[in-house]
Amino acid sequence: MVKIPAKNEVTITNNSNSKQFLFRATAPMRNRKEQPVIAIPLIGTDPSNTIFFRFFGATEEITFTFAIFDDGVDVSNGTDTSINTVNEQIIYLRDTVYGSDYDVSWTVSQDRYYPGGSFSGVITNLSLDNSEGGVSIVSGSITLKRGTTGNL
Repeated sequence: MVKIPAKNEVTITNNSNSKQFLFRATAPMRNRKEQPVIAIPLIGTDPSNTIFFRFFGATEEITFTFAIFDDGVDVSNGTDTSINTVNEQIIYLRDTVYGSDYDVSWTVSQDRYYPGGSFSGVITNLSLDNSEGGVSIVSGSITLKRGTTGNL
């Protein structure tokens, strides 16, 4: 059995029900931060005359890729029934972790990028791909936006 180094593991925790998912064998996180702007180009002028309206504040998101495989480790970290097989992990990740509740907040813990800290936000994208490894390995990616949800 191959031991996965902790630096390659990412844990996400559902802040509503405390359920967790342990992502193992992850690629480095991509962290993107931006300040939203709207560009309004003036008709018949050079692009240098474009007017930008910038909103105060910033957005931040993290994306990472991961592999799902079965080596006997419970990826729910004991917060649910034992989730081990590739199919159990896919169903748990797709239906329980990233379910239909949009306003669920998640906390991401990963010592390599957030030493001693975490990143709280919402999951905005989850994709799974089994074309590379067949039924024994499934790869995927997940994106989380930092912040809290609100209603308008």
